[in-house]
Amino acid sequence: AGSGALCGASGSAAAGRLMRPFGSSAPDRGMAPCRQVPFALLLLVSAAGHDAVQEARTRLEQAQAAVRLAKTELAKVLEQESQSEAQQGSCRVGPSTRHARIRSDASDDAAAYVAQQQRLRAPYYLRSAWRSYQAGLRQVRGEDKTNEDPFIKQYEGYNQVLGALDLAPEDAKIWREAGQVTAALHSLTAEEEAVGLEHALSFLARSCRLEPESLPELASSLERKLDRKKSDLPKAER
Repeated sequence: AGSGALCGASGSAAAGRLMRPFGSSAPDRGMAPCRQVPFALLLLVSAAGHDAVQEARTRLEQAQAAVRLAKTELAKVLEQESQSEAQQGSCRVGPSTRHARIRSDASDDAAAYVAQQQRLRAPYYLRSAWRSYQAGLRQVRGEDKTNEDPFIKQYEGYNQVLGALDLAPEDAKIWREAGQVTAALHSLTAEEEAVGLEHALSFLARSCRLEPESLPELASSLERKLDRKKSDLPKAER
């Protein structure tokens, strides 16, 4: 109707011309040149729309194929994990997540495994406590000018000792070294109360109760350290 209004022809005449096959050479005396433009544009828009639809369908099919492939691979992985868990024993673990929980029919074996792993990590905490002591000692000697109060390193070392004891509460060697490093950390500050020394002695006593045969070795070690300490003192103070 708009084309008819612009070119000055009736709606029926325009409809009749639109129905004529494209490319027809039949004369149309009453048709102005502008009446052929809408039909050509219609063909171009129709072709472009058809191509867009085909492209969208192709992309959709590709996405669906990718989803099916991912589901298939996920199912294979889950099946392999279940088979591996069945071969390892009765310990059944669900899919790996950040909040996973382990269920086991052999609770004693699982507890022993966890305790063993904790004992392996305990020495690292004690080595960290010794590093805190060394850092505090450099501050006491004035070698490290960043902090004149070694209390922070002392407190840091105490926490590392507690971490080691919590990981290996039944290991005599851990208790023995915990007592030694606690005594060393206590020496960093001039505390009037001998709380640190009391803890050190209690840790050493616990080590001897867990492993009585280590008492002679511990006693000889303390005597050697005491002799070295006395040798460093002036003769008047020995």
